[in-house]
Amino acid sequence: MSIATVTLELLRHGDPDNQLVSPLMQYLALAGSKHEAEPAFVRIKHIELVRRLRRLRPNEAGPGSDDQDLASAARPVDELLGDIKSLVGELSAVARPDTLIHLRLVFSAFELALLPFELAATPKGVAGLTDPWLSLGLVITRERRRTAPVVVDWTRRPRVLFVVARPPGAAIGEPVMASNYMALAEALAPWMVTVDAEDLDQHLKVVDRASVRELQEVCGEIAYTHVHVLAHGAPMADRPDGEERFGIALHDDQDPEKAHVVSGADLADALRTRGRDGAGELPTVVTLATCDSAAQLSVLAGGSVAHDLHAAGVPLVIGSQFPLSERGSVILARETYGPLLRGDDPRRVIRDLRRALRKSHQRNHDWAGIVAYASLPADLEEQLERTVIARAGREVNAALARIDRLTKDAAAEGGGPATAVAGAPERDPIGELEKALQKLKGALPTGEDAIERSRGAQVHGLVAASLKRWAYHLHERRVTPEESPSTPGVWRVPSTVAEALDEAEEHYQRAFWMNMGESWALTQILALDAARGRPIDERKWITASFLAEQSLQATPDPRRKAWAHASLVELAILAQKLPEGRVPIHLEVEALRQLDAVLRLIGARSFDAYATQSQIRRYVDWWWKDDPAARALPERLLTYLRDERRVPLIWDAIDV
Repeated sequence: MSIATVTLELLRHGDPDNQLVSPLMQYLALAGSKHEAEPAFVRIKHIELVRRLRRLRPNEAGPGSDDQDLASAARPVDELLGDIKSLVGELSAVARPDTLIHLRLVFSAFELALLPFELAATPKGVAGLTDPWLSLGLVITRERRRTAPVVVDWTRRPRVLFVVARPPGAAIGEPVMASNYMALAEALAPWMVTVDAEDLDQHLKVVDRASVRELQEVCGEIAYTHVHVLAHGAPMADRPDGEERFGIALHDDQDPEKAHVVSGADLADALRTRGRDGAGELPTVVTLATCDSAAQLSVLAGGSVAHDLHAAGVPLVIGSQFPLSERGSVILARETYGPLLRGDDPRRVIRDLRRALRKSHQRNHDWAGIVAYASLPADLEEQLERTVIARAGREVNAALARIDRLTKDAAAEGGGPATAVAGAPERDPIGELEKALQKLKGALPTGEDAIERSRGAQVHGLVAASLKRWAYHLHERRVTPEESPSTPGVWRVPSTVAEALDEAEEHYQRAFWMNMGESWALTQILALDAARGRPIDERKWITASFLAEQSLQATPDPRRKAWAHASLVELAILAQKLPEGRVPIHLEVEALRQLDAVLRLIGARSFDAYATQSQIRRYVDWWWKDDPAARALPERLLTYLRDERRVPLIWDAIDV
């Protein structure tokens, strides 16, 4: 399903603050780029709008209100949007069954943030939208008007911070805290090698009974990409402007038994990284499982917690403009983090979250309360393609590392190869590997331009490398895939070493055809020839060497330079199998020189360094195990690595 963006800007004269909602105030509405600005009015007084919004608060309106109360609160928004003819025209032009519409609301005026746009009815005249509620038929995001484009890196490796606050009088129950935690843990499970708490701690940091000072300490050195806050919303006391504003009830720095209500600006300051790991950096995503975190009551100074976090520079903030139920907080965590961490488009995530909350509707307005403040980069879709590939690759690495760990543990206990994996509690590592590889294959780009061909080569290379690692497990008889009938549409891992290596070679061939400017795919084709006892093709070896040398001159990217050096290490090893009289001299000196360059560029603790070590080890333990003369060079390279303590053991180096 494609995504079409419709932008609606609402502008007025003057400062963003100190203006009540009034039928007398004229705004300028700009929808799309082809229409002239047109006047727009909010046809309700401020006090009446606040009164209608309060009807949606269970503690002020009895046990709960109904859809009539929602419609009443939304009527001024219905009239506002329905009167903007250019908006109706823009929506009608892109409304199709196969298109998700992203309605981007851009404004700065604080009073407009009071309006419950997410409750609006679908404007009349937009034939392609069939749901009576606009936000259920498309996705609505709010955005603070800015003068500079947003720069966001969605490809960063995910690191999640779970913030919990439960001071006296604003306590969070253990069941809801545990349910939120489990939702986050399940979202991170594909990247975990084991199921123990120590492994999870590498991916998810929990700050219980959080205070501002503790958050500053936790975020001081480490940049978290995603932050999930589970706490109660509370009115901010002693406001100098005398107006009611909601904050988040954290623990007091001095006395944890007291509550300290913080604003969005305070929270943003606490979450900002100050140390060497991304100084001044803020999370990419903050989710607020907090009542009234997006409720804008004051128009004098400052916005809601969600608004102020977004204004401080957090690209995506999801909160609620109404009280949020405990069940709603769990759905928020579950429906947001799993999709976001695997690289789904955040616009689809917001739409699906609202629909999931609507489906669970039990006389609360969780679905209508969800507000998303979003500033998405212009190249979001391109970044998401790279994110899906990178995270699917991490998932494959984790699945293979999981098989490594489980089979080694079983071997240490005297278990056989067939029972080692099958005995893992509540996990099917082979099935997980199949799903992860299928997901990686599904990330193959379909375009033919240079960027997509390069990305396609990367995907084929990742699949091939994974199949090569899988072949080693089969060779060592560490795993025995269960015999099962083939199911249409379901891919199964190869069951023999030969099949796995053949399929790996096929993917390396495709990778080379898609990107003939780099050496790594051709080098691995030569390596698989060596693995199967085939002669080394001299022409391919010369071509791979030339491409690697050219890459060193052409690319400024340290990681790509490291890949080229790693290819030259392996080509030096493979040169021993060239036809008689064609073997270059000083192979060991050349291999050591290139190996030092790899470690200097990417570090001994990187996954690429581990992969280089693993590839060299295959010649020693597998491919040339019975050829002492050829095996001697890779053995000396491994000895050099061990003696210099340059590359740690697999479980320290692997980065999943």
